[in-house]
Amino acid sequence: MWLTLNPIGSNDRLLQHRSADFLNVIAKLRPGVTREQAQQDLDILMRKIVAAYPDDHLGSNAIALDPMWRSPFGGNAYMASSLPILLGIAGVVLLLTCANVATLTLVRFVARRRQIAILHSLGAGRMQLMRQMVLEGAFLSFSSGALALLLTVWTARSFARFIPPNANPTLLNGLLDSNVILGIALLTLVAGALCGALPAWRSSQVSPAEALKEESANLSGGSRNRRLLSGLVVTQIALSLALLVSSGLFLQTLRNLVLAQPGFEQDHILTLSVGLNLVGYPAEQRKVIRNKILDQVSVLPGVRDVSLTDWVPMSGLRKTVDAYPDGYVPAPHESLEVRTADVSPRYFATLGIPITEGRDFTRDDNERSPRVLIIDQTTAHRYWPGQDALGKRLRIGDSLFTVVGLVRNTKHASMNEQPEPMVYMSYFQRANELIVQVKTQGDPLNLIPAVEGAIQSIDDQLPVYDVRTMRQDTEGGSAFAVIESTFAGVFAVIALVLAATGIYGVVAYRTQLRTHEIGIRVALGATRLDVFKLILVQGLWLTLCGSLAGLALAFALTRAVAAQLYGVSANDPVTILGVVLLLGAMSVLACYLPARRAMRINLVSAIREL
Repeated sequence: MWLTLNPIGSNDRLLQHRSADFLNVIAKLRPGVTREQAQQDLDILMRKIVAAYPDDHLGSNAIALDPMWRSPFGGNAYMASSLPILLGIAGVVLLLTCANVATLTLVRFVARRRQIAILHSLGAGRMQLMRQMVLEGAFLSFSSGALALLLTVWTARSFARFIPPNANPTLLNGLLDSNVILGIALLTLVAGALCGALPAWRSSQVSPAEALKEESANLSGGSRNRRLLSGLVVTQIALSLALLVSSGLFLQTLRNLVLAQPGFEQDHILTLSVGLNLVGYPAEQRKVIRNKILDQVSVLPGVRDVSLTDWVPMSGLRKTVDAYPDGYVPAPHESLEVRTADVSPRYFATLGIPITEGRDFTRDDNERSPRVLIIDQTTAHRYWPGQDALGKRLRIGDSLFTVVGLVRNTKHASMNEQPEPMVYMSYFQRANELIVQVKTQGDPLNLIPAVEGAIQSIDDQLPVYDVRTMRQDTEGGSAFAVIESTFAGVFAVIALVLAATGIYGVVAYRTQLRTHEIGIRVALGATRLDVFKLILVQGLWLTLCGSLAGLALAFALTRAVAAQLYGVSANDPVTILGVVLLLGAMSVLACYLPARRAMRINLVSAIREL
């Protein structure tokens, strides 16, 4: 449903007063105009407005021109910061997979080296051999791309399942469109090139005479092939370690979010909205109904406290105003925007927010009494550091408000947000929306029929909706952290498996190629333990080199995700040490199996092997 705004000539203050900023402007750029050019034009326009009306523009004066996909409102604001991180992690996994496949393809090429040399000697050109290798890689890549397309269709809406029901619904419409299909196709081409180009290039460098003269014991391809295989394994370990560190930090963040306290009570609180403004009562009758709701709900059995508000913390709704404190000189272009909520008496008692100084609101704080408000600690420390904030005044719009109370800080939008000033205004002086918050003795869900019945007994035409617990209301505040942690954890497991299989495959293959050498070593007096150490040290040396490179990469990668973390440092030593130990244990296991197999090599068979 679309409603028209009142004409500018109406008496609606929201459309006439310059402090009103409730509208979001949606614009379409003219053809040939870039976003940077449009931003410059808007900046010039804003400076002219500020110069013409300086008293109405004392704080920050800027126009932010954002593409719709990363608009600062709604789910876009969160997805714009989460998606690049998830895409970056997925990109690391893709590179890791390409390195793993390239390693296996290169091993396969070494095994087919004599075959390729024979084809070369029979007249096959270098381009023909390269084309064969590239086509093999392309077939594997396109088969994987087709499977990826099917998985994408199946999981396209998986993001939406992470978003809990909320009074302000967030729609994540993951759709498989032409852009996604084109992206998968391009990634398939890139992956095919990465996986097939190196083996194809190496195959073209084969010297037929040299390859045909080599014994199988030397078919590892010489030092160059060994260096390539080792380099690919080191790359896999480095990428895996960096990804595991980032994933570990995200999982720590998720754990901290679950255990953290937002500063208000989440359990034993029931919230429900009442569409009082939808019924069409005059203002005086609405006041009477609000008081009746407070009186009748508060006497219900099992109810400890009741309050009214127009805003629920961490529910996805952002309410702000520009507040101009007396005696405070803002810095040039400093924003004076503060968060705000209209609350009734007993609001802080209902949510368990301590009032540290001053008093609570009363029902006498109505539109006929002086304007009052209650501020949090962040507001007091910002505007009146080292002073008593009680009695101080703030101008909001055309009204002066006096601070009568100070409360402890709480979370407003999410657990990992930066502290922002918050002011609470008396509900009976200016509120419009009606949200009832009920503090219960037991499970709040059990009181839903009684609370709804009490409200309906006042007027059975009153619509009651968005009935849920405070815990359900605030789940959305950590939904995107859950998305990031879940996908990072899944990718980390994939990375760990790929790294372990990469190490195992290379060590096992190189061990097999050294069977003849191992047999000679044993014949010359080497013990089985010496053979075990030889193979194990070979794999652990690759792990050490990869871990050192991975630590350097991890320090760079964690800087990019530092803003998304909560309760843990981007360079948390416990996480880094745990990841190094985990990757080291997996590497030891991956090297142990080939080393153990090498210990059991039959001496006679090993020496006879060509």
